[in-house]
Amino acid sequence: MNIEAGGRVLDFRPGNNPLLPNNKKPTGGFSINQSIYWNSETDKWTTVIIPVSEDQYMALQKIIDSVAAKTPYDYAIFGMRCAAASYDVLSKIGLFKEYPNTKNVITHFYPKLLRKKVLKWAAGNNYTIITHDGRPTRKWESDKGLL
Repeated sequence: MNIEAGGRVLDFRPGNNPLLPNNKKPTGGFSINQSIYWNSETDKWTTVIIPVSEDQYMALQKIIDSVAAKTPYDYAIFGMRCAAASYDVLSKIGLFKEYPNTKNVITHFYPKLLRKKVLKWAAGNNYTIITHDGRPTRKWESDKGLL
C-alpha cells in the first residue's frame, strides 16, 4: 500500500531483516518515489481519491518529508508493515482515528484489512474509486464484496 500526494508516492519497504523490527537501527522504512512503479497493464490495483483540506495536504507533505528522512519505526512482518504504516500516516492528518502502534499493527496486519476499511469508508463518502483487474493469468487476492 502506498500514498500519493502532489506527484510523490510514499512507500513503506522492508529492510535487511523484515521478520522482526529493529527500531533502534531500522533498515526498512519509507521512501519517496516520483511515480507509481507497478505495471498498469498487468498488475491489479485500486486507487481511492480522497479530497483533503489544504491543512491536511500540507500536514501530509510534512509527514512524507519527515518519515522519508528518518523512519519512526522499522518494517517487520511481526510489527509495522505497509498497511499499518499507511494507516498511521493517514490517521496523523485526521482521516482516521489514531491508534497506538500495537493496536494499529494488529488491526491492519495485512493490506486487505485496511483496504476493506478504506473502500467502505470511501464508498460511504462518495469518493472516487478506480480499479484495475490485472492480468487474468495470475491468481489475485479477492476483493469480492469490498466494492
